[in-house]
Amino acid sequence: MALVGILVILFAASNRETVELTLWPLPFSLPAPVYGVALTCVAVGVLWGGLIGWFAALRARRRARLETRRADDLEADMRLLRERVDGLERLR
Repeated sequence: MALVGILVILFAASNRETVELTLWPLPFSLPAPVYGVALTCVAVGVLWGGLIGWFAALRARRRARLETRRADDLEADMRLLRERVDGLERLR
């Protein structure tokens, strides 16, 4: 993380020029440094990608949760059957 921080600082120091940001249908214009625009775009992309990945993994997490419950139920059934077998073997 320190390396990434150093790279971000170097990028910001190298790109301090300002650009005019305009929102096309609106008459507003905002002066902003190039590094601010670039880093904001990167941050939004990372957050958007993380959100998409989280939603994409919902099905896998749900299935893993169901399979874990199923495995726990099967282990409980197996334990019960072993106890019954042990009880029957003692009766012999």
